[in-house]
Amino acid sequence: MADSFFTPTDDQHTWQPTRATVGPWAPTMQHGGPPSALVVREAERRGAAAAEGPVDALRVSLDFFGPVTTDPVRVSGEVVRAGRSVTLVDVHLEQDGRTALRGSVWLVRRDTEGATPVVPGPESGLPGPEDLAPFEVWHFPYIEHFDWRVILGSTTQPGPAQVWARPLVPLVPDEEPTGLQRAVLIGDSGSGVSAELDWSDWSFVNVSLDVQLLRPMAPDWLLLDARTRLAGTGTGLTLTTLHDRAGVVGHVGQNLVVGRRG
Repeated sequence: MADSFFTPTDDQHTWQPTRATVGPWAPTMQHGGPPSALVVREAERRGAAAAEGPVDALRVSLDFFGPVTTDPVRVSGEVVRAGRSVTLVDVHLEQDGRTALRGSVWLVRRDTEGATPVVPGPESGLPGPEDLAPFEVWHFPYIEHFDWRVILGSTTQPGPAQVWARPLVPLVPDEEPTGLQRAVLIGDSGSGVSAELDWSDWSFVNVSLDVQLLRPMAPDWLLLDARTRLAGTGTGLTLTTLHDRAGVVGHVGQNLVVGRRG
């Protein structure tokens, strides 16, 4: 086990990926979740400094320009808009002088007075993670740095899935990940847990990741309620509803490029 997904370097904007970032497609290719979370972290730091009062990062749109390898990554950001209600930050993650991942994050003013109404959704009625046994079917580094508990679906058969998950190590050393960081760190796995194709024969890599949160997430566990649909055009779409212990907290969308491996 690595101690975190990334470790710092002598340059405060450059991070070294650990083995915890390695995904299922190649030993030199990161899973999409960790670098996406690093983009969110950079946006939150810049947005909080520019915002007029307390804010929560509730929406991110990410585009993958190509594979994110296990080489060092450099993150840079720019505040595009800073206002009383919302702040927008654009972030680029670069490797070897090229942009590998780009993200835009909206930070929304927090109502510290509790003056706005609460309209709750329906109770989920789903079992909690403590009622479920962990699974250990997949074996690649990223997956091994999480605790996974399955409600619905199979790790060896295609179809929709409902899976609780929580990271076992922080994104960066000595820092608790925020709600949106955890949402992308885990939510990028929606296409994996609800896969409709055999991983050994097919690749289904997402080129985008869009996450919207209703509110700040409760700490600890996050539930993915995921479904993948495929078209006969080499494309697919995964839609995931996110739950925390308080109920539905957000949604994730992933556009997939599908092709045979080898």
